[in-house]
Amino acid sequence: MKDLVKKYAAWVGYPLFYLGTLAVFSYVCFPFGQLKDRIVAEYNSTRSSDTSPRLEIDEISWSWRFPGITIEGVRLIGPKPASKKEARRVVTIDDAYATVSLIPLLWGTTDVTFAGDAFGGSVEAEIGDDSSGRSVLLELSDVDPGQLPEVADAVGLPIGGLMSGKVELHFPGGKTADAEGEIELEILDFWLGDGKAKIRNTLALPRLDIGEFRFTAAASKGRVDIEELSASGNDLTIISDGKIRLRERLETSLAEVNFRFKFSDVYKTKSDITKGLFGDPKAKGGGLFDLDPKNKRAKREDGFYSWKITGPLANLSFQPIGDKAVGKKRGRKDSWRRKKPKGRKRPKEGPRTKLKDRGSKDDEGVKSAVEKRSARKKGRTVAPSGVPEEPAVAPAAPESQPAAVIEEGEEEEPEEEAEAEEEEEE
Repeated sequence: MKDLVKKYAAWVGYPLFYLGTLAVFSYVCFPFGQLKDRIVAEYNSTRSSDTSPRLEIDEISWSWRFPGITIEGVRLIGPKPASKKEARRVVTIDDAYATVSLIPLLWGTTDVTFAGDAFGGSVEAEIGDDSSGRSVLLELSDVDPGQLPEVADAVGLPIGGLMSGKVELHFPGGKTADAEGEIELEILDFWLGDGKAKIRNTLALPRLDIGEFRFTAAASKGRVDIEELSASGNDLTIISDGKIRLRERLETSLAEVNFRFKFSDVYKTKSDITKGLFGDPKAKGGGLFDLDPKNKRAKREDGFYSWKITGPLANLSFQPIGDKAVGKKRGRKDSWRRKKPKGRKRPKEGPRTKLKDRGSKDDEGVKSAVEKRSARKKGRTVAPSGVPEEPAVAPAAPESQPAAVIEEGEEEEPEEEAEAEEEEEE
């Protein structure tokens, strides 16, 4: 046995040693600099506009987590601000690594793992592709939402907090419209605004403490049911629910959400600006915020502002659904429906309308009545069957008598009445 081992060990051992050495040196000596340039060029070429962040990477090298890479100094640089006083937004990822599982590649499955210190916290992600579709697992821990790309720009004000949670989704066949999974996110010490940034470059509000924010949703066959979207803080309370129908393009997904929020009395009296905007709770009447017609219709008796949010995510529509919008203020249901105009009366039924209401059976009577009237104006008589007879020939009359002959039992109609009847017939 030992002789066989000695005999074939050299034939097997040397090739294996050669292949192992080749793999290690190929991995260590891989041109990671060219890989970095390719990643940066590909990302920046897909930017939709100049307002999208630009990617910069300091270094990409091999990692001890074989096979994988280490990425250092990743920066997403925002657009140049309009004002010189404002600083350009920069999102930094200090250190991250990515690995690819080699064994699943043998049967056509891709499994990529990513982890790193980013956005003020830690991020771990796992993406897998197989015959059934694509799976995504994302875990966040103490991430600052204000550092997430384009989130602060979408809100329009500085935001902050500590966000943690998990997103686990599966896309059958790689289709977003058929997504299934769960989403659980939580933000502690959530705040909005800093007292300096202005809303639409007009008004700077004091910092709004939202407190604990929760978002829980379940996806099934492309429908995302929002189970909880709430916040309870010192300055603001949020209660919401609804659903979102996913589409292949996320911005075209359709939303149908009921959203309610309420400012606390503490925030309304926080400064003179908030008193003028939201009104002093101790004084009668509201503030400037309630002068807007939509805000006024969205306000309920309990102080909440209620809205119905519908439409595609890229172009949402906000409709007020407060007490005044649904008619609860006056104690009537469905008072928003269109009321019948006052002052309109049903027209009186004359001889012609009565004949028309009798239906198709009296059509011949209507025709005969019309023909009789027109015949009388022309000096003819009408037979009972409705066919006009030839006009009667009158004997020569003296010059003092009229030339027309008037039948017995019939009076000559004045011209004014005849014209009125003609107008009525038209």
